[in-house]
Amino acid sequence: MENRMVSVTFLSGELRLSGTLHLPQAKKPPLVIGSHGLFSNAASAKQIALAEECGRHGMAFFRFDHRGCGQSEGKFKDVTSLANRREDIIAAAKTLLARDDIGTRIGLFGSSFGGAVCLSAAKELNAQAIVTVAAPIALNPSSEVIAIIKQTEPDSERLIGDGEKLMFDISDHVREVSNLLLFHGDEDKIVPPFHALEIYRLANMPKRLIIFSGGDHSVSHPQDQKRLITAASLWFKESF
Repeated sequence: MENRMVSVTFLSGELRLSGTLHLPQAKKPPLVIGSHGLFSNAASAKQIALAEECGRHGMAFFRFDHRGCGQSEGKFKDVTSLANRREDIIAAAKTLLARDDIGTRIGLFGSSFGGAVCLSAAKELNAQAIVTVAAPIALNPSSEVIAIIKQTEPDSERLIGDGEKLMFDISDHVREVSNLLLFHGDEDKIVPPFHALEIYRLANMPKRLIIFSGGDHSVSHPQDQKRLITAASLWFKESF
């Protein structure tokens, strides 16, 4: 089943955001919305691959640039926070679900920071399924994650400053989540695997945790990428 790609712009607060809707040849298909990582954008290879695979199963997929990223408005350092990205994904969902070529069922896919965004918005969006990759459950002033980001990401110091705007704890949101599939690499040096274990512990059934042996934060091993796309698309299909 071949996807048709449609450019979509929408408002989140006062900012205009940009994205791409992958539409399958199906009447009012269920929708998966992707939330990219902290420094990433809608051109994420994982999201593009998952969008294509979802299309083969008759599901629509929307990937977009959060505020301050890619083609969307906003200055990254000023507008980037979990709360603001949560507002973005909720605005995206309202925009897409108002279309007459999309059904009413929705799933969320998030990588790293985007995973936390999805988990924080899942209940409000009544998401039927959530899939996260290397998602953190919390960032705080004593978190090693911010220090590691500054060490590993070029220009991160200029973009996030002391990281104060990035602090969050989504534990209470996770306690309200179900139908959750988690992926995490056991050698993730940016978001350690204990984050996945804690998310899994707090979430409700049904839930599943897949740990990639020797896997890193970006899921760079081809065999892990293939397993991720296959398992994630089937999780959404079976949940819908």
